[in-house]
Amino acid sequence: MHEPNYEGHPPHRFGCLKGCLTAVLLGILVAGGLIGFLSWKIYRGFEGDHHLQTILNIANNDGRVRAELGGTFYVMEIERQTFPYGKGRAIAYQLMLVGPNGKGELDVRLEPKDGRTVIVSMILTGPDRRPIAIIGKGPQSLLQTIWIPPDTHPA
Repeated sequence: MHEPNYEGHPPHRFGCLKGCLTAVLLGILVAGGLIGFLSWKIYRGFEGDHHLQTILNIANNDGRVRAELGGTFYVMEIERQTFPYGKGRAIAYQLMLVGPNGKGELDVRLEPKDGRTVIVSMILTGPDRRPIAIIGKGPQSLLQTIWIPPDTHPA
């Protein structure tokens, strides 16, 4: 029988297995790194949002929010929208808060007023779906507006 001539190279034993596995593992590694980086950037972005920090400080210090959610709570979701108009922009946040008593939604609206950004409405809808006006017009309103100082951090 005739022996094949490999010209000094041994025959490939695994075919494309090593190359394909390397490409798949490299793809998984790159995708995981990208997802991790984007998650970190989103988290750091909200952490540096002074509007959001003010909103959370008000919610943490309001007895009605703590009573409705059962004491300590954490933010499960954050949605932010910006609406430009006139000489300023309105900003709306919707936060999903979770505490021992269940989930609640905190809807917040900020608007420009006299060169400042103020919270004009902060309404908590608790686990029982009953709205509680934390800031703004409503029977249980504590304050009418809260001034938020301008962002001192560079963009």
